[in-house]
Amino acid sequence: MKAMNEPDDWRSRGACASADPDLFFPVSSSGAGQRQEEKARAFCGLCQVRPQCLAFALATSQAHGVWGGTTEDERRRWRQAEHHAEATRRQAGGDAAGGRPPPQPDPPCPAPDHLQRQYCGVTGPAGPPDRGYPPARRRR
Repeated sequence: MKAMNEPDDWRSRGACASADPDLFFPVSSSGAGQRQEEKARAFCGLCQVRPQCLAFALATSQAHGVWGGTTEDERRRWRQAEHHAEATRRQAGGDAAGGRPPPQPDPPCPAPDHLQRQYCGVTGPAGPPDRGYPPARRRR
């Protein structure tokens, strides 16, 4: 028996605790199954632990039934949207979970302006950086 302050206690406080569990797992999403789904969602509408129920369903990838007032299709669409948003975030800037960190800007070149091409490889109006020192002499 679980103590009242344990995390799973929300299940015993749910409006569905007194209902037939089959009500929350309709066989189909049309016809009689749709009416059954609507009844289950009505229970959820009165429930004080609806947020905890939905969080549990999402965290454990509950693929079947009505959880936290949501249907299987609603949770599937939500997970797909979250997956898409996460992929977009990774593509836009990267993160530790996605692989490479976002690119960092190059630090400023500490050399004086007239030596930046030589020491830092900075290109400017003069063209690409010099490749060697001293400059090569032209043969005549």
